Amino acid sequence: MRLTGRKSAFAALLIIGGASGSACGSRSELALEDDPPAPTPEECLFDEDCPSPDLCLPARCVSGVCEPASAPIACDDADPCTEDACNPSTGQCRFRPLSFDQDGDGFYGPRPGYAAGAPDSCGDDCDDASDKAFPGGVEACDGVDNDCNGVIDDGARYHGVNTAPQRLSHLDDTRSGAAGLSSDGERWGVTLWGEVERREARFLGVSTDGTIEAEKLLTNHNGGSYGGPLVWTGAFYGVAWPDNRQDENVEVYFNRLDRNGDKLGPDLRLTNTPGFSLYPSISYDGSEFLVFWTDEEAGLSVLWVQRIALDGEPVGPLTRVSPEGVWAELYSLDFSSARLGASIASTDFAGDTSLHVLSRRRDFADDPTFIQIDTNPESHQTRFLGDRFVTVWTQVFDGPTFGQYVYGISFDEFGNPLTAKTALTPGGGNVRSVALLSLGDRALLFWSDDSAGNYEIYVKTIDRELNELSPPERLTIADGYSVDAQPAFGPDSQVGVVFNDTRDGGAAQAYMLHLACDDQ
Repeated sequence: MRLTGRKSAFAALLIIGGASGSACGSRSELALEDDPPAPTPEECLFDEDCPSPDLCLPARCVSGVCEPASAPIACDDADPCTEDACNPSTGQCRFRPLSFDQDGDGFYGPRPGYAAGAPDSCGDDCDDASDKAFPGGVEACDGVDNDCNGVIDDGARYHGVNTAPQRLSHLDDTRSGAAGLSSDGERWGVTLWGEVERREARFLGVSTDGTIEAEKLLTNHNGGSYGGPLVWTGAFYGVAWPDNRQDENVEVYFNRLDRNGDKLGPDLRLTNTPGFSLYPSISYDGSEFLVFWTDEEAGLSVLWVQRIALDGEPVGPLTRVSPEGVWAELYSLDFSSARLGASIASTDFAGDTSLHVLSRRRDFADDPTFIQIDTNPESHQTRFLGDRFVTVWTQVFDGPTFGQYVYGISFDEFGNPLTAKTALTPGGGNVRSVALLSLGDRALLFWSDDSAGNYEIYVKTIDRELNELSPPERLTIADGYSVDAQPAFGPDSQVGVVFNDTRDGGAAQAYMLHLACDDQ
């Protein structure tokens, strides 16, 4: 027993004064009063008589006395295609499937961390979000890897269509912005925010001819939200967004939506911190969602991830993604079958910002590799192209700004550079808001620059070695800025691009344009 403060002084006086009944090696009366009595073992007749707060560690009745468990309940069904766990509230084993046929094409997607068709992958569908992709499928020019050879639309090119971009925000929105883009295979799913009396997040179901067939509010409270990213599983959408409904503090929420934008359950609050939780992104790996965001901890911005099952319930603990001691706020990430690759803008205590690439296992059970590749980044994005990650970015210059470029670098799954820093655009103007859309062996590169007078959106195709496969094509022409392109594959062989535009005068509004596939 350790005594402190007045108790310690009092005990010392007892010892010095030769308190009655004390002797060398004996214990004082004070000590006898302070020490709790040894617990008496609970008597029992059956195991059920022995209480246990964790039923996966049940106490047992042995010779009439309750004894703690020597080992937890073992849950193992010897099936690599299930995740085995014990429920501590019931003591029952749960065997959660890791492979699904979400798109209903008869082929199961692989479990996380495995390539489709690999040993113990439990599935060979390379894209379980589309019923047009499966082993033995016939390749078509439709934005899908139909034959599962790792390449989307083999040899095809994409080009802009000669139609005006479509405004997605309301005419009475004082300002608006695009937040996410996905597709259920038949029409587009769009998330955006609009501001009239308050800033609200919305879901739109948009047909390929531009008709808005469904519109639903994602937030309906006195707080505000800028919306968030959207991903299709093959059966429903997953969406994550930040809003400040709780005491004006910005927290991240998640929900599942049907194809019309109706919520499939109550909003799941993922964060509860004193600081703002910002910049959510969402991935779907064939069996569960992974929601990422940044949060402040001990004066640093930290990148976190939470796994969420298809039923909308959290799986496992909240996990830190960024390295200890690193400021990680603006990020972009993608997955190979086994690894996570990311680009992270990190600011040191002197205020200097550098761009790093990060690599780690997709189960986050390792220390991250964190390598600096440049300084003063602005926008950046990382995508996986078949056998490597490619990061593209723009750079802030301290001197003359005329002639900025989009730069790129590729690195392997472990963060080792495969190419040097390479200029990817012609220059001749200020550059901002880059984006990549991977086709497996090549990618569509989008960016905005003001070489034509005001910021317009351009696209070109590059290969995995960062070589140009098609020249830049201008996609927007308007008296206003067109920026922040977000591309995605969609129905009817379209690539959709949502973006923000000031062509209507005043504040930016959310717009959408399309590219068509040409298999010649």
